[in-house]
Amino acid sequence: MSSFLLGILSNIADSREVPVGSFSARLENIVKNNFRGLLGVIVPILAFTWMPEKNVHYLTVWVLWMWMFWYFLIQPIAIPCTAMIPICILPMCGVMSSLETTKCYFNEGVCLFLLSSMLILLWNNSGLDRRLALCFLTSGDTCQFSGKRMIVKCSMAAYFLSMFSNRLIVTSMITQYAAEGYATLKATFKKSAYEPDFDEIRNIVCNSIQTSSSIGSIAIIHSAYATLLFRAIWLEATPLPTVTEYPEIFNYLEYSAYAVPVSLVMYLVNLLYHLWIFNCVISRRMTHPSRGDLRDLMLKHKTTIPKRMTWHEMQALFFSLAALLILFLRWNRYMNMGWADYNLKTFAPEVPLVK
Repeated sequence: MSSFLLGILSNIADSREVPVGSFSARLENIVKNNFRGLLGVIVPILAFTWMPEKNVHYLTVWVLWMWMFWYFLIQPIAIPCTAMIPICILPMCGVMSSLETTKCYFNEGVCLFLLSSMLILLWNNSGLDRRLALCFLTSGDTCQFSGKRMIVKCSMAAYFLSMFSNRLIVTSMITQYAAEGYATLKATFKKSAYEPDFDEIRNIVCNSIQTSSSIGSIAIIHSAYATLLFRAIWLEATPLPTVTEYPEIFNYLEYSAYAVPVSLVMYLVNLLYHLWIFNCVISRRMTHPSRGDLRDLMLKHKTTIPKRMTWHEMQALFFSLAALLILFLRWNRYMNMGWADYNLKTFAPEVPLVK
């Protein structure tokens, strides 16, 4: 099968390098190698050009979406280029103005989504999340590596790191450490009658990691994409604010003042739940040798990172916290503090101003 695929790829490469000769060969080359472009142009011209009517906007929009669906399906051009078609067609056909159309592509919700997506990756890209996670997991002596203590340490690391970095990356990283450790213990002590079932411990620990990271990601607006989407929906569905910058709770500071205590309570309930499951399922406790081996495995992972914080990690920590502080102090109606405010003069546009 692999040789067959390699043969097809080599033939395609050869056909691109060798110039096409006769007219019939050119037609054959067009049909074989450029059929996407042909279908992408011919079908919309034959099927859609006769359907729109002047000043019948719903029909124009219907044709536009069918055209875009065909382009997404066949892909005669790049998908991002297909997404830009309404910017030209809707104003040209009089359906929407250019200003109204471009607002659908970029507004404050999209801006916050893009910026926060880069912000929560600072710790992950610099390796700071790995350093902090290993600080949690390797803390304490041998007694701190029992099943219950590992649930506490792993879930605490996932809860804290998911506030400031990407939740999925943090979950996979800590889960990898825990799962690899318990899989090694199972292979080492598989014949011992004094050790617990390491598969069950691993499942409980990994589940506590996943749930704790999900809970921690709700503490700050941009830590979870779902919160950003709900905020954007909220702003689009409510009238434009006249005095307050963000309607109700979707101010950064007000949201975290509510979400952090709630997430902390949820985390404690989640932690107690997993400890209760551990007591119900695990009948035997880990012995001192198995706890020592687990500690050695975690310390071995710690040797793979630099002993001291790198300059990249320091910069990521500083700029991420600085950006978070700026977002928190963007506007505060209780103390009239912050670095921006609305222009409330008569007939002035409702845009933020820097104080």
